[in-house]
Amino acid sequence: MLSLSALASTGVEIALFPVLISLSLVQTLAQYAARGFQPRFPKWTLRFEVARALKRFVTERYGDALATEPSAGRFRRLTEIVGSAAGWLSCRRHQTAVTPETAHGLEHLWIKSVDSDTRPPAADRFVVLYYHGGGYAVYSPRYFIDFCNTLRAAIVRELKATTPALAAPIEVDFFVANYRKTPVHKFPAPAQDAVLMYEYLVAHHNVPPRNIIVAGDSAGGGLVLSTLLGLRDAGKQELQPLAAMVCCAYADFMEEPEEFVPPPHCGLSQRLMRAFRVAALADPSDPAEARRHSPVFADLRGLPPVLVQAASLDYIYQNSLDLLAKAAADGVRNWEADLHDGVPHVFTTTAPSVLPYAAVGLQRLAAFAAKHILSSRAVAK
Repeated sequence: MLSLSALASTGVEIALFPVLISLSLVQTLAQYAARGFQPRFPKWTLRFEVARALKRFVTERYGDALATEPSAGRFRRLTEIVGSAAGWLSCRRHQTAVTPETAHGLEHLWIKSVDSDTRPPAADRFVVLYYHGGGYAVYSPRYFIDFCNTLRAAIVRELKATTPALAAPIEVDFFVANYRKTPVHKFPAPAQDAVLMYEYLVAHHNVPPRNIIVAGDSAGGGLVLSTLLGLRDAGKQELQPLAAMVCCAYADFMEEPEEFVPPPHCGLSQRLMRAFRVAALADPSDPAEARRHSPVFADLRGLPPVLVQAASLDYIYQNSLDLLAKAAADGVRNWEADLHDGVPHVFTTTAPSVLPYAAVGLQRLAAFAAKHILSSRAVAK
């Protein structure tokens, strides 16, 4: 009932939900059969196609509810429960442990190897500070335990493959930072929290900025950029991290132009994205406010290296293209583009067992992180 109450507000809606979701499933399977039992796109699988269809059904029918209270809070609670269960299994598989930490009134998560307490003194420690997505309104950090475990393992593998005989081991920890959610806390609250938690990691845990990589998906990608810009604009360039990675960043709050055609093959829908925008801004009708909180319109000079990962079927694909274009126009030379054709929003966060191509996106992120970790280590030595 928790999952239904997070979406449906009336008894009729609750009764209709299983019927409508079943019809969506049947339609997807019928289309799959009509194509000769081939997925819609070469990089997709049937399991992924079904998951995407169900997500699109939910966001098209219940997009408004997902971005408003109390439904947004109920959905976050649901993802916390699901994420905790999946995360427990993931930690057993990856030999890691999750340690909650409360700071500034919110729960954040450390993900470390199970033997982190016995790591040698000579070990170099790097931390990936991760901001999760969800339109700034939904999802819990716990929902991303499995993905962060998978990305952490990919980075460790890349480090070992690149430098098989290290003089001293390199440890990679993840810190999944929470932030206040919209619609209760409008912008700039989420962006302020992102900067606050970065500074907390440096000051409270004594992690040198050169040992931190900041990463995030979707709205979390937007918070990564807000953090870099916030540090620079506050005159704290010495605190800038080693590097940053954004996956399908949600970084533009401007209204869509009239000629915009909603991408049909992404789990995100126009109804949901419009609701996220209204939830995030104190005055959604004010273009100046939308621009002020949109990193795509910022001066992008003076920031650390950033990997911009994007997917051509993403509803907000243009956000990534605009970011890269703005960086080029600003004369930025230390950003990298990682563009993927035929996959939708945050495809990399999908389990490779459901979408094998997700492993390609993971490897690109891991290679970028490992490259900068090794570069920082060489400079420090």
